[in-house]
Amino acid sequence: RVADQVMLFDSMLEATSRGNGPDFVIDIAANELNRFFRIFSDIGFERGAFEVQLDIQVCHIISWTMKSLQTAANIRDILTTGRFIAVRNMAIEALAFTPSPEEEAQVPNIEIDLFLSALSPKVFRIVNEKHFSFATFVEGGYDELEYEMKSEIWNFLEDVHDQLNEQIE
Repeated sequence: RVADQVMLFDSMLEATSRGNGPDFVIDIAANELNRFFRIFSDIGFERGAFEVQLDIQVCHIISWTMKSLQTAANIRDILTTGRFIAVRNMAIEALAFTPSPEEEAQVPNIEIDLFLSALSPKVFRIVNEKHFSFATFVEGGYDELEYEMKSEIWNFLEDVHDQLNEQIE
């Protein structure tokens, strides 16, 4: 299994080293983050990515729990050349997290970089289907979608784009 994981990283570096390689998105379940970033560090992936000019951007969706905040801080601290983007999904209600006096010193300071706006239930279902691809959508796919749904997806993408560009400027 470790060989498969290393092969994943190697194939990404190899594809990128050939020139304008594809973009890669790796969606990692929360319970696998520690293992993923341990391998990421152990094999020196970030250093290798930097050498072949592969930009690393790690988007981490924050929930207001101590564990989520500490995980975000750990990931942020692992990255040396990559960009850490803390994401708040506004479609998911967060319970207020109030640390106990003993916990206060342990709460990392995480600044939210990107706010994902809530989508209508109809559009939310569509973009969460296994076969849906934002890349295909941007390329003009999904002609069957109603105009209002397409507009909502475009507005969502433009909002994400604008927020990320503000961060860079």
